[in-house]
Amino acid sequence: MNTVRRWDCVLTGTGRTFGVVDALLLLAAVLIVIPKHVLPLDSGAYVLLGLYLANWLIALGLAGLALTTLWVLIRATTVCREPGE
Repeated sequence: MNTVRRWDCVLTGTGRTFGVVDALLLLAAVLIVIPKHVLPLDSGAYVLLGLYLANWLIALGLAGLALTTLWVLIRATTVCREPGE
């Protein structure tokens, strides 16, 4: 199997997963930046809530990225192989 076909086989179906992980990490970045620059200084509870939620979104995003990477590696070694390999 040539390299291009193998990567096409490996990465089939991962676009949506990578999109969700990217959205989680982007939302976490927004929750970190927006409260610090937009909200007034006396709204400390909102800042803490935003940072707390951003922390969990970062954790979910990194866990999703790790699981997706593991899934791609398993798929590359099992499903997308030539019969003679």
